[in-house]
Amino acid sequence: VEKNYMYPSPAENAEIIPIAPFNLNSCIHDVVDDLIDKVLADGGDVEFVDQGSLGQYGQIALIQYY
Repeated sequence: VEKNYMYPSPAENAEIIPIAPFNLNSCIHDVVDDLIDKVLADGGDVEFVDQGSLGQYGQIALIQYY
């Protein structure tokens, strides 16, 4: 994840990114923060890189196995 990368998202995207409980009256304030929490909770690692270094991947990338 690039440092300082945030992605605010309305609640209707909760069906696509099912991390926070779905509620039509709420808003996921930062999907990236929720994804980081999910990865860490499931035993994964998160690395932060300099801004601009993941531009071709949209500021965030997943390495499934290494």
